[in-house]
Amino acid sequence: MGKWLSGISRLAVVAAVVWSVSLSPAMAEGPPVAELHVWAGNEVDDSSSVGLRSVEAAWWVTEQDRVGVRYDNSLSLDNPALARSGVDAEAYFVSYLHDFDGKFLLSGELGTRDLPGDAEQTIVKAEAVVFNDGAAIKLGAQISPTETPAGDYDDTVVWGQYNFAVGDHWRLEPALYLSESGAAEDREWRAAVYAEYTPSSDWQLGVGAGYGEIDSDIAGSSGEVVNAHARMTFNVLENHSIHFQVRYEDGPQLEYTTGLIGVSLRLPRG
Repeated sequence: MGKWLSGISRLAVVAAVVWSVSLSPAMAEGPPVAELHVWAGNEVDDSSSVGLRSVEAAWWVTEQDRVGVRYDNSLSLDNPALARSGVDAEAYFVSYLHDFDGKFLLSGELGTRDLPGDAEQTIVKAEAVVFNDGAAIKLGAQISPTETPAGDYDDTVVWGQYNFAVGDHWRLEPALYLSESGAAEDREWRAAVYAEYTPSSDWQLGVGAGYGEIDSDIAGSSGEVVNAHARMTFNVLENHSIHFQVRYEDGPQLEYTTGLIGVSLRLPRG
């Protein structure tokens, strides 16, 4: 159950981070030739232990086509069961995004993750974003077939988000996530809202909060989930960014706070 709790939280956080990257001043005049995004942060069960969380390298083959590769170690740091056992669950992804002339984005991601106990997981994700009059509608789905010695199962999640402007400097993004996960087929819904304040081209501030409920057959795993996060981004040297983020979550099985620091480097088009 802990695996899912961390997964849906991470989806909400990543969605906010990706949106901020796409709206950065470095992207204002078109996409760069290449990007590098690196994130590090502390573990759930040991705030003094800091490790690499994610590394993504991406190339814009054309101004409409983006190909990326990503290393992800967020699961082993955020998953309560894995964090307590002290084992890693590293994952590797390849992705592709196409921009349909600024009106529509379509992206897909394929990955593999090694889990404890000789378990293996394949991750398939698809997402579409439609832009209209300064607003954006985002719809996505992810399925993760998992093979274990005890039996096979699928983790699934679908989500929808709506991003729109409120005045000259604020953007809001309400979201809804629905999931079914694990061999016990735990079910969860979660509603979230993210707000971003951009007073200038030099920095942005984002805050978000979510609430949901878990329905599980596992004793002590059902109940309410509340989370919140805040992110600060500073744009430096015209094309690059530094990010600081803190996240809090309180669920049926665990309460924790984590911190993240990220760096985004972009090679501008000539």
